[in-house]
Amino acid sequence: MEEVYRHIEPSVINVRSGKNEALQEEIIKNLSTNHGYVNLDVTQLTSYEMERKTAIGQEFIKIVKSDKNIPANLKVKMLNKIIYSGQVSLNKFILTNFPEQIDQAKEFELNCSKIAAIIYPTNQGPTVEISNKELSMFNIDSLF
Repeated sequence: MEEVYRHIEPSVINVRSGKNEALQEEIIKNLSTNHGYVNLDVTQLTSYEMERKTAIGQEFIKIVKSDKNIPANLKVKMLNKIIYSGQVSLNKFILTNFPEQIDQAKEFELNCSKIAAIIYPTNQGPTVEISNKELSMFNIDSLF
């Protein structure tokens, strides 16, 4: 099954927000323009779903109105519809603004696709910079 998954599973890269937003934008633009990746800004996609009042957008609206955070499983449900839209040419994606926490990453990988790479834009060459010095044990950055 692993061999089958390698041929059908999309390529998903997570570009984290680092201290250098311009570099993050440059990386996303380069991957999109030169390598055929489609950027999925999850915050923006969530807003679009709510504006369009799709079925999942209405679920988002209910949750937001009750002052709760949208759970990872609903965001993954939305991403599943996009990533597995059936368009053969759409098989390379960049995730931005999601996942942020370990449970979100696990949910995405369990119910959508594996994350092939995580990119941290930095000013320090091959060094990972974490924007806040207080890493919670639930933050995805603490895995690294």
